[in-house]
Amino acid sequence: MSRWCFKLSGVLRVTNVHHSLAADPKIPPPPFYTVKDDVIYTIEIEEFKDGKWVPFHASDVQLDFVRIDPFVRMTMVSKKGKFEAKFTIPDVYGVYQFKVSFFNLSFFTVY
Repeated sequence: MSRWCFKLSGVLRVTNVHHSLAADPKIPPPPFYTVKDDVIYTIEIEEFKDGKWVPFHASDVQLDFVRIDPFVRMTMVSKKGKFEAKFTIPDVYGVYQFKVSFFNLSFFTVY
């Protein structure tokens, strides 16, 4: 527990977040998405381990695409610390947010 308190273990950081149309993920994101657009969302997460930042590995990082309640909730696919989700924008108009969550009690190890 003291290693976690002093940020020596169990510390995560986000280094890159990107979202775009799935048809061409290399172009910048549009100013807004419309219903039924296919979207790709990626986030890179690193973990502080043994004094250096390394790619974070987990199988339960989730993406929520939220208006008031989540319209899309899915587990992201991990590729060496880069997590990715592909989905179609719902056919309900509104203002949405991308929210990423991860909570795994086994991640926090007590020494």
